[in-house]
Amino acid sequence: MMVHPSQRTDPQRQYFRWISNVMDHWRRIMDLPLDEPDRASLINQFRPAHADLCTTRTGLPALEVLAPRLRLALRRTEVREVNSLAASTHINWRDAYSWILVGGQAMDRGFTVEGLTVTYMPRGAGMAMADTLQQRARFFGYKRGYLGLCRVFLESDVNDLFRSYVNHEEDMRAQLVDFRGTGRPLSEWRRQLFLDRNLRPTRDNVLDILSARPLRE
Repeated sequence: MMVHPSQRTDPQRQYFRWISNVMDHWRRIMDLPLDEPDRASLINQFRPAHADLCTTRTGLPALEVLAPRLRLALRRTEVREVNSLAASTHINWRDAYSWILVGGQAMDRGFTVEGLTVTYMPRGAGMAMADTLQQRARFFGYKRGYLGLCRVFLESDVNDLFRSYVNHEEDMRAQLVDFRGTGRPLSEWRRQLFLDRNLRPTRDNVLDILSARPLRE
């Protein structure tokens, strides 16, 4: 799981503490005897999430089958900060059964989360740069084998921008396929990026060609 609350380290540390406290609380409850009401109550809290997963993942065992394994899974889950406050941003994935990573800029560009299934990003779009937004999307990737287990939680405006960004990528690929059929060199391709009006391709000092945007209606 990846938690990406802010580019600033103070909120990241706060989320790290919240998650660590919740995990410790769950571990203590799961250590209780099987007939303890608090233990049964905690397992019931997972029922809505389990029911939701069953809508996209066929053959998922019943919660009653999974519950006995929950105690060990919680014990073997590591919560780690990935930012300038951390001693190291290197993750040895084999050191734990599962990971919850909390960070910001350190996970923006070039950072791969192995086996990422859950992304929680309670932050806005910022400057709404398309390239930065795309780099922030660690939940994109080659996940066909376990796609039914993946979940992404975003602010509504960021969710809309990611959806429109996917449309932009599909359109750009279609343009490239059409241009390939002309047999002309790629340098002659006229770039046309159909982006959401709220998105900018990148920072102005990155592009070395003139660009134009249509006027708002």
